[in-house]
Amino acid sequence: MFYFLIFLCIFTTSLFFPVPLKLSMKYINNNFSFFLYRKEIFSINTELSPENLEKFKDKLSNINKNKPEDKNSEELSEDESNTKKKFTNELFSKEVLLSTVRNLNCSHYKPDIDFSIDLSYGLENAAITAILYGYISMLFPLLYNFLEVFFNIADFNFDLKPIFKKIKSNFYCKSIIYISLANITYIIILLIKSFLKYKKENSSFLGGLNYGKSSN
Repeated sequence: MFYFLIFLCIFTTSLFFPVPLKLSMKYINNNFSFFLYRKEIFSINTELSPENLEKFKDKLSNINKNKPEDKNSEELSEDESNTKKKFTNELFSKEVLLSTVRNLNCSHYKPDIDFSIDLSYGLENAAITAILYGYISMLFPLLYNFLEVFFNIADFNFDLKPIFKKIKSNFYCKSIIYISLANITYIIILLIKSFLKYKKENSSFLGGLNYGKSSN
C-alpha cells in the first residue's frame, strides 16, 4: 500500500507537472537560426548569392539521400495501405482540425507560454521607417490573438526599435512553452472527439443520400 501511494504521487506529479520547452529564433546579418533550448537545430543564410543557393541545394539533396526507406509500406497490401491512408486523411482533415482548434480555444487546459520578440529595423528613408513602425506595431495584437487560441499566455513582450537612415534588420524571438502530460492527453482527447463527431456526421449524411437513392 505504501509503495502504491508513492507510485501514485509520482505519477500524478509527472502528469500535471509542466515541462518548459524553450524555443528561440534569431535573424542577424542575413542568417536565420532556430534553437531548441541552447542547441542550434538549423541555420540558413538568406542572402541570395549563387554560393548560398548551391549550399541550399546540396542540403536538400543530402536530406533526400539520407531519407530512410519505408520497407513496411512495400509489405502492406493495397487495401491495408488505402485504409491507413483514408484514416490518416480523415483524422487530420480540415474539419477535424478546425473543430479541435475551436474546442481548444474555449478551454482553460491549454499549455502556458512566455513569448517575447525583439525586432530592430531600418531604412535609408526615415519617413518610410516611421510609417513601417505603425504597420508593424499593428501585427503584434494579431500575433497575441493567434497564440491565445493554442496557449494560455503567461507573459507577452515585444520590443520594436526603428533605426533611421540605416538599412538594418535584426530579429530575435524567444518562447517557453510549459506543457505537461495532462495537456497532451487533453489535446489528444479533443482530437479524437472531433474525429468521432466528423465520422458520425459523415455517416449520417451518406446514409441519407443512400436512402434517397433507394427510395427513388
